[in-house]
This record gives sequence, C-alpha cells and structure tokens, in this order.
Amino acid sequence: MSAPVVDLMNATISQAKNVVLSQVNLKVAAGEFTYLVGRTGSGKSSLLKTLYGDLPLGGGSGKVAGFDLKKLNRHRIPKLRRKLGIVFQDYNLLMDRSVSQNLDFVLRATGHKDKNKRATRIAEVLAAVDLTHKTNEPPHALSGGERQRIAFARALLNHPEILIADEATGNLDPETSDEILLLMRQLAEQENCAVIFATHDYRILENFQARIIRCHEGKVFNQEEMRL
Repeated sequence: MSAPVVDLMNATISQAKNVVLSQVNLKVAAGEFTYLVGRTGSGKSSLLKTLYGDLPLGGGSGKVAGFDLKKLNRHRIPKLRRKLGIVFQDYNLLMDRSVSQNLDFVLRATGHKDKNKRATRIAEVLAAVDLTHKTNEPPHALSGGERQRIAFARALLNHPEILIADEATGNLDPETSDEILLLMRQLAEQENCAVIFATHDYRILENFQARIIRCHEGKVFNQEEMRL
C-alpha cells in the first residue's frame, strides 16, 4: 500500500502562536476525495494553510506530498507547492490576459521552458474541464462557473498529487456548484489526485457523499460516509 499523500500525526495547527487545532491525526490517500467542514473560525483555513506551507506546523509531525512540514523553509515551500493544486473562492485570474495566457504564465513561472510542451499541457487541462473553445477568451468574458473551471485547469497544470479547494464553489449557484463538484471528483479519479474540498455547503455533502473531515472545538474528527 502506498504512503498517504497527507499524513499528520499528533499535529498542532497554530496561527500567530495561538493554537487553533491540537492532536490532529489525519491521513489522505492518493486519489481520495474528502470534504473538510466546520464553522467559521473552526480552523479549516489554518489547517489548509499548514498543508500548503503558508503556516508552519506548530507541533507533532506531518508530511504532504513527500515533504516533511517540520523541515519546510523558503526554498522548499515552492517545491512543495508545485506538487499541489490550490483553488480559492476568488478565481485570481489575470483579467488582461486570455485563458491560455493565464495558464502559460503559471507554467513559465514554475520552470517550464519548452513552448510546445507548455501548449500541449494547456490544451490537455482545458480539455479536462471542457473549455477548449475558450482558449483565446479573456476571463471577463466568461461566466462564474467557467472562470472557476479555468481556476481548476490552472491547478492541474503541474500534475498535482493533491488538489486543495477552499470554498471553491462559494460564489456559484447550486447547479453550477454541482457541475464543479462532479468535475473535481472525476478529475481526482482520472489523475489519481487527492482532493480536500473545504465547504460550508451541506447540500453538496448530502447529494454527493464522501469521507468527511470535521474541525470542531479545536480538534479534527474523521466521519465516514455520513449524512448530516
């Protein structure tokens, strides 16, 4: 059995020296789709920030995509993030560039020098999110759902081991949210990419069941295939 892509043991999640979550034990396998839930202020975002190196691990041990969180420094954090795809509620697209230019910017920034290989990868991720026909469009010409699909395409560019989505459907209507959610689950399976999907939308949890990770009163609880 392969090692989990997220492996926290007795971990402490802290922010500005304040303990947010303690005694966190969490494992996520390659290709596994999980929900992360909890009330505002429960520690969800702090947990995610620790996983992608924006916050240092406060205590215990943790590995993400093979990187020891206790040994992260300013040189290793960019290398960790190349193995992650991160999508937020706000799309963070460059509005003065086309869809393909947005994606090419990320590839160039992460060290991909071959123009033809970049073009091939851009075509692949746009096909994965069914937006090949929007290649030359500027983001302002797209719908909210299309912009979020581009954000997911961008997150897939470097073949991530883990996709982290922080309230990624928060700005979308229920029908579009369902489309994005199904797309993410499909991509997780096709790419063997773990997904941690943080959400407040309990309707999604009921309609598309998967393992649930809950932040509650300073702890992290695993809940398997449950209805809320």
